[in-house]
Amino acid sequence: ASISDCDFSDWVSKTGECFSTPGKAITCDDNCPNRDPYKCGGRETMKRDVIVLPNENGMRCPTLERQRHCGQQRCPVDCAISVWSGWSKCSKGCEGGLQVRTRSVLTKPRFGGLGCDAVQEARPCNTGSCDHDCTLEDWGTWTPCSTACGGGMMARSRQVLVPIQGRGRCPKADAGERFEERHCNVHDCAGDEICVAQQDLVLLVDASGSLGRDGFHSLRSFAAALASKYVS
Repeated sequence: ASISDCDFSDWVSKTGECFSTPGKAITCDDNCPNRDPYKCGGRETMKRDVIVLPNENGMRCPTLERQRHCGQQRCPVDCAISVWSGWSKCSKGCEGGLQVRTRSVLTKPRFGGLGCDAVQEARPCNTGSCDHDCTLEDWGTWTPCSTACGGGMMARSRQVLVPIQGRGRCPKADAGERFEERHCNVHDCAGDEICVAQQDLVLLVDASGSLGRDGFHSLRSFAAALASKYVS
């Protein structure tokens, strides 16, 4: 008589899932490891299929389903990091510096969790040349006319707001970009002009004998006429 035993496949998961005692699908369990293996992880149904049925003389097929423990490892903890800080001040004022920003590791990875991304980044800054021309202020106001009549001059200028750097350039104080003059009070003097400028006036009159009487009187008359041009 012929003999044909039962032939069957290897064990495979029936559903591909591991279930905890309440029936929830799990892949890990933070209660593991545990001294009692039945209090850790879950159970998975395994199956195998019959490939060849036995005949009446062959070996019968064994159990085709069984349970096995699964998910008996700690759940992985991924790395957690903070948001980026602001960019730092540039390390150089010109010709290429670096700015840096950082972030902190809040939770380190454990149990096979995802690792941390970079916690520091850098970028170039201030890549321009160190040579800068000066920056000038706006034009100042015009000065008072230098004379009340007969033709005088007024002037205005521009001061340096930001000095040069490196091999930068800056106009001289008397250059046209920084200094301007124009004529003023070009009308003829009439002789009755008065001085309105705020100033201290000191007149020294020579009274030595070398002047003589007439010379002294002329000098005194000139001093008095000059003083009369000032108003208090």
